This record gives sequence, C-alpha cells and structure tokens, in this order.
Amino acid sequence: MQNEFSDLVLQMRIKNYYSARSFWEKFKDDLQISYEHYKRIEKGGVPSLKNALSVIAVLDMDEEFALNAWIRSQLTEPRHKAFFQKPRSVEEERYRENKRTITPNDAEALELNPVLYKIIIYLSLFSGRRIITAKELANDFNFTLREAKVYINKLRAMRIIDLRDERLVFLGWISIPDEAKYRSIRRRNFKSFVLEHLQQDYSEEWSHERIVVRRIKKKNLDELKERLCNLYRWYLNNDLEEIDEDGIPYAFFSGGAPIQSFKKSQYFYDLLDIEDDPINEGVKA
Repeated sequence: MQNEFSDLVLQMRIKNYYSARSFWEKFKDDLQISYEHYKRIEKGGVPSLKNALSVIAVLDMDEEFALNAWIRSQLTEPRHKAFFQKPRSVEEERYRENKRTITPNDAEALELNPVLYKIIIYLSLFSGRRIITAKELANDFNFTLREAKVYINKLRAMRIIDLRDERLVFLGWISIPDEAKYRSIRRRNFKSFVLEHLQQDYSEEWSHERIVVRRIKKKNLDELKERLCNLYRWYLNNDLEEIDEDGIPYAFFSGGAPIQSFKKSQYFYDLLDIEDDPINEGVKA
C-alpha cells in the first residue's frame, strides 16, 4: 500500500531509530497505541487524526506539512490532492530530501558499484509516485532479478531505501561533498551523464548544449562556481511544475576546466568517435 504520510513517518523514524520496536518502546506512553498499531502506520495504514497528531508530535515533524501529507494520503484524485499541496519552504526541504552526508562505507559501496547512484536517482524520482518492486527495478535497469536484489540489499545497508512488503521505499539522499577524497565518485557520475547525453540524439524540444570560453582570473572562477551552485539549488529545490503523468527525468549539468594547450584539440574530437575510448573505460571500471 502506498501512503505518503506513512512514508514520511518511516523516513523520520529511521533517521534516529533503526528499529520500529525501539522507537515505540521509548515513546509508547506518548503514542498511546500498541506496537502492532504503530507498525501498521509505517506499513501504509492511515491512522486516525488523533493518532496522526501523536506520531507527528513525537517525531517532531512540521505539523502543517505532515497533516497535508496525511490528508493527501486519503485522497485518490490528483486534483483533490493538489488542494493540500503547499509550496515547500527551505526548512521543509529537509522532509523531502532527508539528506545525510556520505559515510566511508557509502563511499566504498559507490566506488565498487557506481550504478547505485543511478538507482538512487531513479528511486528518488519515482518511488513516491508509484509502486516500485525488485521486479520493476530489474526491468527498468535491465538487471536480472538476482542482481536487482543485490543492489537493493546494498541500498538498505546504506539506509537509503527500506522495504514495505515488496515495495521499495526511498528514505533519502546521501550528499557527496565536493571534496578531493570523493573526486573519483563525483567524476565517474559526471562522465556517465555526459556520455549518456552525447550518445543520444539531440532533441530540439528538450536538449540544450552551450559552451563559452574566455580568459579569466581565479576570483572570476570562484564567482562563477558560486553562481552555478545557486542555480543548481534553485533547479533542485524550487516549485517547478511537476505533473506525475508528464514529468520526465531531466539531467542538467555543467563543467569547466582550464585549457592547458590547444595542440590536442583534434584528438579529443576524434576520441568521441572511438567506441572503447578511455572515458568509457573509466565509467565502466
């Protein structure tokens, strides 16, 4: 069963309490419901208003945001749900992203299995809108069912997803800092998206490619990076219209580096025409 409120409860509970039992044991007097009743809420059951308010208070959730989710969970028509969809403030973004910083174990998993990052993106885009199971994941990524289950177990160990019956529930992003020790992970992700873009046909309606080259000083580069970071924050967090039936995944990226020499200009153009070029090998590694 898919329930926006119960997803939110699960996300907030798992941030501080690994098991539902330990959480309930600590707050059972405040919740005033049985453990089995609480588990039904996490698994998709819609609680009464009284019980919903108790859970919201114990988890220290934003009351207005959580109650809107509770109401939407009981509606079926997108038009009706939209009546209770308020714009998210900066503070409320934490409920949508539930982001935490990468751990050494997370980094090792992403180094060994780069495709995990693409699965995380896929689940963040779709798991709140439709039922995703191991079979659907395998189908959409062209995995075997066994491969899909291996990746699911890795993501569960990273506390990025949880299982509710057979459904995969997205718990939140991990943030990969823009630091030297994570550079190989970030570059591999970036190269993967760039190569995927280059291998697709250019769509006049959806695609864009633009580059500008000029001479700058280091202080100009620092300002450029700051402006780009602000643009990415706006693109990720603002209330762009997103209709479940029509919204598509859209990768937006930019990059820059100093031109040390123009001597190899033709080489880099030729490189794109080689099927097994060093860039592709880096992504496959």
